[in-house]
Amino acid sequence: MSEIPEWLSEMRAITGVSEQAGTANEPKILAMRDFIAKTFPDMAKYCSQYKHDSIPWCGLAAAYCMARANIRPPFGSIDTDRFLWARSWGDDPVFGTVLKTPKIGCVVVLTRSGGGHVTFYESTAGTNYVCRGGNQSDAVNTASYPKSSVLALVWPHEPKPITPPKVATVDIITTGDVIVKINGQTP
Repeated sequence: MSEIPEWLSEMRAITGVSEQAGTANEPKILAMRDFIAKTFPDMAKYCSQYKHDSIPWCGLAAAYCMARANIRPPFGSIDTDRFLWARSWGDDPVFGTVLKTPKIGCVVVLTRSGGGHVTFYESTAGTNYVCRGGNQSDAVNTASYPKSSVLALVWPHEPKPITPPKVATVDIITTGDVIVKINGQTP
């Protein structure tokens, strides 16, 4: 069996998280934004723009899983070069290396009507890639995508050590639960 990269393990751990209907927000999705902002303080202002789970969040889920694995998601100088834009994941040489063939856990950047989509490769089924990601039918799950819709397969560069945030609050998402700890205590 192949070794599972940490970011794919993180995505597997949050499988089932789904957005709320109407004007309600799923706290677990917003907690992803907050975790990224705390892990990478230079991204906090950008993260604060994400206010509702009705906004496409495939890039947010991918960035959250990368942040949990101590890997900086794409964060270029302009908005369309940053992680909320799905196609940015295939265009950022600082983030990763483009692959010719998929390997388990690689980032899959897809074209779709109205834009792009970013997800993680799990397996191949005929002419499709089976991928796990966020905002796939409004949830974190697996879905099949035609190989013909793939724009890029990307392997992230090795993680760099991250200095833990100096903020006392840490949000943790585990198999469907959000646990917030303040100064080491659960409120």
